[in-house]
Amino acid sequence: MKKLHLLPQHPSKAESKAPAPTPRRVGTVTLVNDTDHFVLIDTATAPAPAAGTALKTFTGEVESGVVTVGPVSRRPFVVADIVSGTPRKGDAVFE
Repeated sequence: MKKLHLLPQHPSKAESKAPAPTPRRVGTVTLVNDTDHFVLIDTATAPAPAAGTALKTFTGEVESGVVTVGPVSRRPFVVADIVSGTPRKGDAVFE
């Protein structure tokens, strides 16, 4: 009787590592309300993200905060609650 040597099965590289999605620019922070912990984002012509979506704000190339889109929006503006960090007016916002 022959012995079969079983090799451990490893997932292929395509299966093990899916490419990370490219961040999509959502808009720019136009107002920061530190008292009530929210920002106003100008989405310009980009589609507004859905309520509850987590977004990251960047000052230059440095992440400055995380915000969550709220239910209030009026084209082209979206209100988002500050979750962490210190977003600034003029920061780029990415999904």
